[in-house]
Amino acid sequence: MRYFENLDEAERLLKTSDHLIYVSYTLLKDHKLLVKILPEIKNAILKSLNVVLQNEYLFKRIKLYKNPKDNFETFKKKCAKRYGISPGEIKQIEALFKLVEGHEKSTMEFVRGEKVVILSDTSTHLTVNLEETKEFLQLGKSILRKVRGKIEHNN
Repeated sequence: MRYFENLDEAERLLKTSDHLIYVSYTLLKDHKLLVKILPEIKNAILKSLNVVLQNEYLFKRIKLYKNPKDNFETFKKKCAKRYGISPGEIKQIEALFKLVEGHEKSTMEFVRGEKVVILSDTSTHLTVNLEETKEFLQLGKSILRKVRGKIEHNN
């Protein structure tokens, strides 16, 4: 099934991110590597969430929309609890998505101490450090584990 392909791809992305954090970053100490890892973690989480949405749609428990934001709202309201994904984890997902989106739209980024500061056109800034990146990686692994467990248990 396509589910398992998406879950395998999510797992591959997370393994790559894990290697980048725990091996490459440790050797290079390049803080800008952190903002390169975040989109990989985001994509892994998105693949996991898409599996949830596809599964729920298949069993006619939800409707899907063309707008990804609407589908994410559907996930939060109707699917997350069934898959054991907590409100705290949803807040972390939203924080990760905001960081990645901020980086994609940023006009400038620089390293200050142990953090990467991401500036946008509106003079707002976001920061990311190694510990936050590790937390996002753990979040991705947790979500993948929960989704894979639920899907494999039901199929």
